[in-house]
Order: sequence, then C-alpha cells, then structure tokens
Amino acid sequence: DMGSVQVTSVNATDKIQVRLKQGARVFADRLEGDALRRNLLLAGEDVMVIQENVIADRMREVRFNDSEKTVRGSGPGRFRYYDSVVTPETTQKIERPKPAERPALDATWSQSLSYTDSENSGGGRLELEGTVRVRSETDPKETGRLDSRRLILDLEKAPSSSDGSPSTGNDSLEG
Repeated sequence: DMGSVQVTSVNATDKIQVRLKQGARVFADRLEGDALRRNLLLAGEDVMVIQENVIADRMREVRFNDSEKTVRGSGPGRFRYYDSVVTPETTQKIERPKPAERPALDATWSQSLSYTDSENSGGGRLELEGTVRVRSETDPKETGRLDSRRLILDLEKAPSSSDGSPSTGNDSLEG
C-alpha cells in the first residue's frame, strides 16, 4: 500500500496542449508545473493561448500563476481578437487553430505581456510593453491604428454576460 499520493510537480515536452479550468487552451513545446506554488510555465517556439475569440501567440514563454490570477509572457508576441469564436467548445484535444477570417483587432509587442484577472472587478487588465502596434478593423471602411511603447487595456465584465467573460463595457472586445 502506497498510501495517498500527492503530485507536487509536473514536467512534459513535445506537443503540449493544456485546457485550463476557465476554458482557455494553451499549446506549447514544454510544460513545467508546480502545484505547491500554483504556477505553470509553458515554453516553445510559438506558445499559443486561446480563449473563445481571442488568440495570443508567437510567444516563447508564458507563466500562469493561479494564486495571483496572472499570466505573464516575456519577449515578443501577438494578440488577436475575432468577431466569432475560434475554437470549438469541447473538453477533447483539438487541432491548433488557424483562423481563416481576418481579426477585428491585431496587436503585437516586443517586450512583454501581462494579464491580471483580478483587476477591474474580475474583468481584467492586459498590459503590452515594448514596441506595441495595434490595428483594428471594425468594418472594411473603418480602420484604427495605434503605435506606442506601452498599452494598457482595462476590461470589465459585461452586465448582460451570462458566462462571466470580460468585455470593454460596450461588448466590442470580449474574451
């Protein structure tokens, strides 16, 4: 009899796919998990985080801290928002998505990404640092451009949202 067993750390390599309890999926080449500290490190050539209609990719390393409710990515990356959901709602393993539709918002950064879920009454705050470039297209006749060294997006939960997904308050950006 081995008694009770408690897993305190997990390491894995090659074609990692993690489904988080919030429904997000992460694709990576390497995973290091520390259950005691409630940390998860995912790394690789193109780490991808997907939740509903949002994709963050082209990252090399992403750290999830469940106790602090934070996500941090060091180095460059890309964030895309789509008008429709890009992944099927399933608990099964899925193929890495390659959306054919053009994103409504496309942002790139050169230094870091930081997301804090506990900010703004649980809506969250997304910070991009470095050379930040944002392009949006709400319709074919209207485009928006922003170039900066730092971008902060304060998100709030939509009052009519039944699934608890955050938005910018006018439902133009959910995820």
